Amino acid sequence: MTVRKRLLMRLALAAASVFCLWIVVPMSVTLTSAWFQARASVDWPKVPGRMISGSIDHPLHQPRNYTLQFRYEFTVDGKRHEGTRINAGDVMDTSRFAELQERYAAGRVVSVAYDPADPSRSVLEPGVTPGHRFLFLAPPVIYGLAVLFGWVAWRGV
Repeated sequence: MTVRKRLLMRLALAAASVFCLWIVVPMSVTLTSAWFQARASVDWPKVPGRMISGSIDHPLHQPRNYTLQFRYEFTVDGKRHEGTRINAGDVMDTSRFAELQERYAAGRVVSVAYDPADPSRSVLEPGVTPGHRFLFLAPPVIYGLAVLFGWVAWRGV
């Protein structure tokens, strides 16, 4: 391998390492926040609420892109609030969509868990879901790739 090719390969690996870190840092912050909020939501007080609307949009031109659109209302200390979140981070398994549309249809009475420090933060399904656990593994994997690419670039190809 020529010196030029080795240099280009090292630069490409270093760039891949930086790119992976550029992705993993914000992803880690977001997922860590969702994880801790999901864990905390288990201890939040619950009040009855009512579903205002609930649908799952599935654009034909994007077969793997879904938009969950759920709205519910609930009252805390005489003040009405609206929420839109099923769980912390809205981590969903697509196999549950039919169940969600049935369970959270407009007009249904639901149990709403809310953050006592800020009732505008609420969820219908408190706690950590299997989706949270899976997504929480993504940053370490990407970080591992960044370290691997950086190490290979540093050592030389």
